[in-house]
Amino acid sequence: MIGIAAGTIGCGNGQSAKTEASSTVGQHAVIGPKVQVVNPEVRSVSAFVQTTGSFVARESSDVAPPAAGRVAETPVDVGDFVQTGRVIARLDDREAKLKLNQAEATEQQQKAAYDAALTQARLSKAEAQRYENLIKTGDVSEYAYEKAIADSETATAQVSSAQQQFLGAKAQDDLAQKAIEDTLIRAPFSGFVSSRPIAVGQYVALTSKVATVLHITPIHLELQVQQANAQQIRIGADVDATVNGFGERVFRGKVVAINPAIDSNSRAFAVIVEFANSDLSLKPGMFATAQILLAGNSQTLFVPRQAVLTDATTNSSQLFFVRDGKARLAVVQLGATEGDTVQILSGISGETKIAINSLQDLYDGESVQIAETGR
Repeated sequence: MIGIAAGTIGCGNGQSAKTEASSTVGQHAVIGPKVQVVNPEVRSVSAFVQTTGSFVARESSDVAPPAAGRVAETPVDVGDFVQTGRVIARLDDREAKLKLNQAEATEQQQKAAYDAALTQARLSKAEAQRYENLIKTGDVSEYAYEKAIADSETATAQVSSAQQQFLGAKAQDDLAQKAIEDTLIRAPFSGFVSSRPIAVGQYVALTSKVATVLHITPIHLELQVQQANAQQIRIGADVDATVNGFGERVFRGKVVAINPAIDSNSRAFAVIVEFANSDLSLKPGMFATAQILLAGNSQTLFVPRQAVLTDATTNSSQLFFVRDGKARLAVVQLGATEGDTVQILSGISGETKIAINSLQDLYDGESVQIAETGR
């Protein structure tokens, strides 16, 4: 009986210890870091289509010389701003000047001959009219009258010939003047020189590129928009664009052109947006993320900026939300920033509880305790 009692007592103590240990282990199993959470805030914002693209010059010109020749001067360099008509290169004009001098001398000679012919024609015509009056009174012979008429007609013909020769000489003079002007290679419009691949002494042909001039005030942004949004985009629509390197600065432009053709491979069409770019911040080749604003509003989610992490490895935006007592990692797409909140375009739903502290210590699937529920 003692043995049985002893065994019974021992069995009871063992069961009690096991229960206490199990309870302790269970308590440790559910303990995790305490995190504060908030619900995403739903706001009404302007509807938009988001896409990406690159800036291009409003106009770009590879300037070619109007005449072949050897480069004598290059008064501009890459980066210079040039006004319309400014000389960006000058060719050797010595031969052109000699031809101009010769053409001017010939023109002067032909002008003198033309003036002399005009004078002679007027005299011959007056003489013929005088003989016409005299023949009526019988003071001159028929032969003298007819000779005066013939001389007048000959003088008139000589005026026509001299005029043609003078006009021809004047045309040659004009061509010589143009040849002088063609030695000056001018900017076709106001803009910046982005290339000048020539040097003094180099011979350039009509097909040579002397310089490239870019018109970037205003500047254009070429966007690719999916065909599903074709009916939403309109000329004149406002566009907000952001560029890496400018922080949170937003550039505002307007849609100025829509390509009516859709690419058969990408199923996208080009939209051209114009930006004033008065401070020259935007350069051709810059990559931009743009939002084409549409008519009407849409509901979207905003979360505190402190809830968003940036993964430097993938350059992605992430946040943690809590579900069933565990932290879950979500990759999200960010939109506009408003104060201390940021718009979430995709990656979470409105019913999600977002962690806002201890983010660097969390990992996907970790058990957590909710310390406080915010808005």
